[in-house]
Amino acid sequence: MAFSAFATGTTQEQAPRRKSRIALLLLLPGILYLVLFFLVPLVSLVITSLQSPSALGDIGQYQTGFDWQNYVTSITQYGDQILRSFSYAVLATVFALIFSYPLAYFIGVKARPWPLLQNLMLVLVIAPFFISFLLRTLAWKSLLSDESGFVTGLKALSLLAPDAHVTGT
Repeated sequence: MAFSAFATGTTQEQAPRRKSRIALLLLLPGILYLVLFFLVPLVSLVITSLQSPSALGDIGQYQTGFDWQNYVTSITQYGDQILRSFSYAVLATVFALIFSYPLAYFIGVKARPWPLLQNLMLVLVIAPFFISFLLRTLAWKSLLSDESGFVTGLKALSLLAPDAHVTGT
């Protein structure tokens, strides 16, 4: 015995939706953050790089105006190193793409019948990133431990109470 159901009735065409401005308002904090902490320093750096040093020779003093001589000097003196750096970057990107896509395909598709192999390969790919994080954490832990020279120095200078713990452990 088969059951079948048919939709009956009339369909109504919906009015076109207006684009909500809420999405733009939700993006506003992120955009302001990027402008404040990325775009403003970048523009400041470019403006400073286009200025020439002061005639008085004071460090940090620049003459206003746009002078491309800094870039010309950098490119003529360090052009080989810049070109070599870009070629290394391109080579690293190409090798990463050559190895990563087949590896990802193998882990995601071909190793699916063997979950143990799939998990092992995934761990082997992700482990170097975790190891870097782990080593930095352990370095901070040893630097801020109660027996470290840094904390001992802070206690000797009376910048830290004698019974205080920096890491809280």
